[in-house]
Amino acid sequence: VSKSDEMPSLRIGSVAVVPSDENHIFLGTGDYDAGLNGAGVFHSTDKGETWNKLELPPKNPRRVSKILIFGTNVLVGSERGIYLSTDLGNSWSRTLDSNVCSMSMAEDESYILAGVNGRGVWKSTTQGATWGKVWSKKFPSLDSTNLGRISVAVSPSQPSRAYVQIGNPGSKT
Repeated sequence: VSKSDEMPSLRIGSVAVVPSDENHIFLGTGDYDAGLNGAGVFHSTDKGETWNKLELPPKNPRRVSKILIFGTNVLVGSERGIYLSTDLGNSWSRTLDSNVCSMSMAEDESYILAGVNGRGVWKSTTQGATWGKVWSKKFPSLDSTNLGRISVAVSPSQPSRAYVQIGNPGSKT
């Protein structure tokens, strides 16, 4: 597919450029927030002149919420989970099978947080290869069954600090 206006979906959920090579761009389609499906994940090796659709097993994501790139690793967060490539998109594995609405990584790449819709916050200290649920006695609501959309952000200036916004699915505000 050439140029983005000729792609099968113009709903864009996330765009990420490989820091060490701006020729490489990853594009995640679908609008996570609006619940509108896209056509999957695309990769360009020529600054967006042409695009190739990637196959992410076992099922391609339809609504991409975030793409993170660090080194040769690419993480895609979506309604079908988190997908990891350790070779700039040549091969993929799904490392978390949950509805991921947001992701954020510490500047020093020591950990990644994922907001999982209706389930809580998950953390990886293995660059996205494995995930564990974050739970704290200080924040028992993270273990509640009444969770909605969850947004996460790691502070760039203080990597040990993260911010979490939790939506209530039953609230009108």
